[in-house]
Amino acid sequence: MLVALWILCQSLLGVDDDALARGRAIYRTGEGIEAVLPGGERVDARQLACIQCHRSDGRGGWEAGVVVPNIRPERLGASYGVRDGLGHWRPRYTREKLASAIREGQSSAGERLHAVMPRYVLGGEELEALLDYLAILGTGPVPGVTAETIRIATVLPKEAGGGSGSVGSVLKAFFAEINARGGVHGRRIDWSPLDEIGGTDDVLALVANGGAAASPDRLEAFERRDVPVIGPLTFDPRPRDADGIFYVLAPLDVQVRGAVAAIRDESERATLIVGESAECERLEDVLRREAERLGLTLTDEPEAGARVIVLGDAELFARVAEEIEGPRFVAWTVLLGGRVPDPVGGLDRVMPPLAEGLSSDGESVSFRQVADRLELEPQHRTMCLAAYAAARVLVAGLEKAGRELDRGKLVMALTELSRLETGVSPGLTYGRFDRLGVEGALIVRTDGTGRVIGARFREVESR
Repeated sequence: MLVALWILCQSLLGVDDDALARGRAIYRTGEGIEAVLPGGERVDARQLACIQCHRSDGRGGWEAGVVVPNIRPERLGASYGVRDGLGHWRPRYTREKLASAIREGQSSAGERLHAVMPRYVLGGEELEALLDYLAILGTGPVPGVTAETIRIATVLPKEAGGGSGSVGSVLKAFFAEINARGGVHGRRIDWSPLDEIGGTDDVLALVANGGAAASPDRLEAFERRDVPVIGPLTFDPRPRDADGIFYVLAPLDVQVRGAVAAIRDESERATLIVGESAECERLEDVLRREAERLGLTLTDEPEAGARVIVLGDAELFARVAEEIEGPRFVAWTVLLGGRVPDPVGGLDRVMPPLAEGLSSDGESVSFRQVADRLELEPQHRTMCLAAYAAARVLVAGLEKAGRELDRGKLVMALTELSRLETGVSPGLTYGRFDRLGVEGALIVRTDGTGRVIGARFREVESR
């Protein structure tokens, strides 16, 4: 009864959505505050966010051999007190005592908390917001989850040529096959386009969002509403350390690093030609720093036997290929914006690492099983591969999260995926501070006539 009254009081006192959102952000990411280590050193609290040890639902567990207590409101506010993980009795936490635990490391019994519990430095508003969020942590119904179903949605691209029909068909067919095999932990996956549902309040997660819904601003909006997004269809993801957005495609700067590494594997020198756009200038900086790190010498004039790297669009590529005959060219398909004729010396196309056969299908539903039943438009095939990979990641996360499911548990399960083989991408690995499933580039080599003579994935070191 006391717990219910405590939670009710928070709403009666006028806790607003902005305050809860701020408290949630502090709990999940540690953003904007500092933590004090046992020796007195102050560090960015993003390295020691509450969620890392207490988990998304506050249930705690074990961390580095230490019992992490349950901090859900029914546990902290129990009127009779409780015994902690070491068997010590403590009285219930009032709001003031909980503030003391957070700032000073002192339990409700007046004892020092374990040294692994940081002492957090946060202002009055930040503290109140965090306390408001802790008062509702783990309470309420789980969005999108019933005893029989898990509701998943996708924001399909509305732009002309965005491939919404093909992407939607792939996702629908994939989840139908998963359901035919028994679903996940006894639940059927109920997938539909988000515009058929009307909002994210009754959705566990989004998968393979396309078009404008894959932009940084829209993804941040979903994150603020605590909606995980798996595999947004963007060829230039901008990940953050610890949010609920998980990518299956490598960003352009990572593709650039992969291409530089692949060139350096075969040569010590290359010619670099760069377009005039701001994006090309940004990528040029990445390319030059990686070339210097790996010992690849870049020149402004073509040299015999040296690659010609064109960092620009199709118009620049065509002009350079006409002026310089003989050497092998290197260019990025995302920047080119379409197909270009092969130079005489051949072309190494740098692409997002997506292709059938890049890893094993395992025992899951293969892309071929899905695609063979559908009439996919060739120009949308890459998007369909990415959507399929995203769906595979989602199902793997659901399987790892277990039957007791919520959004936070799904996010934590996804961070534990390692070398997940989807059949159409290299093994995907995530982590507490890593939302990029793959880091590298796919290099597809043609012979000067457009005939493919080789392809390989070049992985790069995580930064």
